[in-house]
Amino acid sequence: MINLGLVHRVMGNYGESLEYLMEALKTGRQVNDTTAIVESLLAIGFVYAFVEKWADAHSYQQEALEIYRQADDQWGIAHIHNDMGVTYNLAGELDSALAQHQAALAIRLKPNDTYNTFSSYLYIGDIYADKEDFVKAVEYYESAIPYGN
Repeated sequence: MINLGLVHRVMGNYGESLEYLMEALKTGRQVNDTTAIVESLLAIGFVYAFVEKWADAHSYQQEALEIYRQADDQWGIAHIHNDMGVTYNLAGELDSALAQHQAALAIRLKPNDTYNTFSSYLYIGDIYADKEDFVKAVEYYESAIPYGN
């Protein structure tokens, strides 16, 4: 169900995407599959972001974040902070996006998560570029270099 929802999202069929994703969420909850629940919540959040329903997007992402916090899943928490940063960026809320990406980076630096640390530095650099703070953008882009492949 999740994959069908994702395909419809890519195709721009947001209503159909939500139907499949909501069904996946329901099924995940029925069988207590945390991974399916979180993946569904995040995918639903992005559908709402793409149709600019920011409060709904944040609500679903926040629910996913709480699940990972309860499990003390640091990788998952960082992943969701990253996704929340993307949503805030799409909404034009650059300061909130920056805060989310910085939260993700702080977590990713601890276990030396090379690929995701690289990604976090790039996202933060992109936000500074959007804010036209090019000195900071370059600083973060350069910080990403040691983590790139």
